[in-house]
Amino acid sequence: MPVALETLENVGSPVETWTSAGLTATRTFTVPWNDRYYYCGQLRNLLGAERYYPYRPGWGCVCQSVQVNPLGRGWPSATSGLLDYDKAELIAYYSVPALSDPQPDPIAPQQMISETFEPTVEFLTLDATNLRWAVLGGDPAEGATLGAAEAPGVQLHGCVYTLRRYGLTQLHPDMDALVGTINAVPLQSRQVYSGGSRRTWAAHTVLYSGCVVERSVMDDGTTTLQVDLRFVWRQCPSWNKFPRPAAYAGTWDSLWQDIYRVSPGGSSSLFKPYTAANWANLLPA
Repeated sequence: MPVALETLENVGSPVETWTSAGLTATRTFTVPWNDRYYYCGQLRNLLGAERYYPYRPGWGCVCQSVQVNPLGRGWPSATSGLLDYDKAELIAYYSVPALSDPQPDPIAPQQMISETFEPTVEFLTLDATNLRWAVLGGDPAEGATLGAAEAPGVQLHGCVYTLRRYGLTQLHPDMDALVGTINAVPLQSRQVYSGGSRRTWAAHTVLYSGCVVERSVMDDGTTTLQVDLRFVWRQCPSWNKFPRPAAYAGTWDSLWQDIYRVSPGGSSSLFKPYTAANWANLLPA
């Protein structure tokens, strides 16, 4: 992943000029050639903090344009035939926008997230060993035993929760590294219901199944990412407990049980294939 732009600023940068129109400045950076569009996108992010001149915050001085100069010896690319370089020099030009300059609309709301909820139902076939057909007016214990094909099932409710994040400029490594983990703390959606409550899932009941990334490159070279984070909730005490149909006694607590791994020497350990993780870097603040 590209490093922070501030760490790539050259010695001798910035250069500031004061005129009757206000402050103008230039900053220069040396960046990897293949990352030049990424850093140009950061500097020209019209609604992001990176656009503002950091040496005089609050003065309204913003990056108006970025010039890219190749550095070092160029050589033809093996794929495109175009010249490639090791490094690129970025020159960012800052000034206070005039009233006639195009400005991002400060009033129009910008979409940051959206959510989708997809309810699911699984059917779990119960163990028929202790189940009997009813005897009209008789003792239930005298009823006929259910056959294997006659065993009833119970519904296991669930939900696929997709959180879509808009306008990201980079992906956090946790978006890949934490696939297959479960929530260490309760997970709460942004959806608000009547009365002010939110949909909340208990700790260890939600699995992070990964993300889908859509990358968009604009005609000015800026890049944005749209990321769909996918979570799966199960109606269970924990993803590390497993349904045991033979133990079902009419309550959910009796259905979900622990599994132990027993070694040849007789020692045992709890079988927990799902790791509980901190998802703070996946979710918006």
